[in-house]
Formats: sequence, C-alpha cells, structure tokens
Amino acid sequence: MLRQTEPRYSKHIVRDEDAFMSAKADFDLEAIVNRVVKEWGDADLNQLLDFVYFETAPMQNAKRGDVLDFSIVGPAVGKRIQISLDRARLKELTKKIAERAKDYAPLRKASKGSTELSENLAIWDEEEKARFPSGPCKIRLSDLVPRDE
Repeated sequence: MLRQTEPRYSKHIVRDEDAFMSAKADFDLEAIVNRVVKEWGDADLNQLLDFVYFETAPMQNAKRGDVLDFSIVGPAVGKRIQISLDRARLKELTKKIAERAKDYAPLRKASKGSTELSENLAIWDEEEKARFPSGPCKIRLSDLVPRDE
C-alpha cells in the first residue's frame, strides 16, 4: 500500500503553457493509456478494484502497510494470442461459405435510382456550378480582420 506522509492540497491547477506546448508526444504512453481506457473505461468498480488489488504485480506479495515496489512491473506489452488452425477444417468451411454465397448472389442487386432523381441531381449540379464556380480562389486578409462597427 502506498503511504503519504503529509496531505497535499491544491486550490488551483496551474499549467505552464510553454512547457505544455513544447512537450514531445509519447506515442507509446498514449497507446498504453488508450488500451487501458478501452479495456477498463466502462468496467464495474468492484471488478476494477479486484484486478488492481489482486492481479497487479506490485500487489501480489504486498502486505498491508508495505511500500509498493513498482520496479517489479514488467513492460506494458499487449497479450499475445496464438491461434492454431486446422487447415483441412478451414478449407472445408471456406468451401461451404462459397457455396452459400452463391445462393445470396441473386438477392444482392444494385439499387437503381429513378430517372426523376437523376434529372433532379443534374439540375442541382448545374445550380451549384453557377453559385460556386471553380477556379482560383483569392482571400484578402482584410476580409478576415474583424471590423469595428
């Protein structure tokens, strides 16, 4: 268990903007945080506490009141999953899926819009060309500066 000798209080959160803006991104840390949030973000509190207190390395051999030893924590590597496939069974399943897919082919027909829809879209395109002609675009900086009214 982590001990804190004296309480710490803060009334304001102060952020050094220069240090914040110049900080380099730590993509490994970001990936770890994203994984933890994805895995535990909507977990039940009791489930999370059980994991932290009974399944994390620093807590495995800790006794009440001990200072936790975080040096025993290994690198944050995702769990590796090894899948062994029965090639013959996989080939058989692939063949069955291909046969069933043939039955569904006639059901998959491309939808075709009405001629009325095509005509309306053509009119829309012509109107948009008139309103928003293509070509070079120029922006005057004076248009971006707010004017005092």
